[in-house]
Amino acid sequence: TFKDGTIFSDGLAFVVSEDGYPTCIDKSGEIKFALKQAKVVCSFSERLALVSDTDMKVYFVDKTGKIVINTQFDDALPFFEGLAPVVQDNKWGFIDKTGKIVINLQFDNVGIFAEKKALFRNGEQWGFIDAKGSYIINPQFDEVLRFSEGMACIRSGKEWGYINKDGKIAINPQFDVVSLFSSGLAAIKQGNKCGFINKKGKIEISPQFDDTSFWFFDDIAFVKIADKWGIINKKGEYLVNPQFDGIKTYKLEYSVIKTDYYE
Repeated sequence: TFKDGTIFSDGLAFVVSEDGYPTCIDKSGEIKFALKQAKVVCSFSERLALVSDTDMKVYFVDKTGKIVINTQFDDALPFFEGLAPVVQDNKWGFIDKTGKIVINLQFDNVGIFAEKKALFRNGEQWGFIDAKGSYIINPQFDEVLRFSEGMACIRSGKEWGYINKDGKIAINPQFDVVSLFSSGLAAIKQGNKCGFINKKGKIEISPQFDDTSFWFFDDIAFVKIADKWGIINKKGEYLVNPQFDGIKTYKLEYSVIKTDYYE
């Protein structure tokens, strides 16, 4: 029916038809409202959706489509833990839900808040700040991913490892590719094969797969071997043998759709 759509969040999703504009629907498919001037829309997060319109204005709407935060920034990211990243003249900071700047625009790049921490970059190095904008993990890594289950992915050189919430190395950088922890496990890639480790860095499921969903969804994960996808449990045992040509999985904080209605 639709050309594209966001994930469902807060019971709602945005969809766009061919040559149409973003429309908000509920889980029955009923249309709740349309954003006729929107070019880019993010899924709802904390009951607010981020919108960029045809005049390149950035604002947030509530679940009725009403504009509740009108910003003057070049761009923004959705709200998480009560704060939203915003950028002006290539410097990033954060606003609260009144639209007030609560962390000054001072960073070269930032991410959303997760587990009371947000990643940031100044210069070439990445670290983490708290909700007051104070450094809690000094910029020292070549790349980072957000915290999940008390651990964050960090890259030093070409290899990835993990730090704990205090910024200490919990798993030494040694992997080619890593993922966030979910259900106590994280996907890793060594060479051409993927497997899963625990929070001590021990291999729980040996690298044997050509690809993975990089997430455990409760107690299952999707894996690919010999061009076919199947489903495993946390012991690495097949619950569904590899037989599918493809599997799409979504475990995202938010997603985005764009319309070409105004192109």
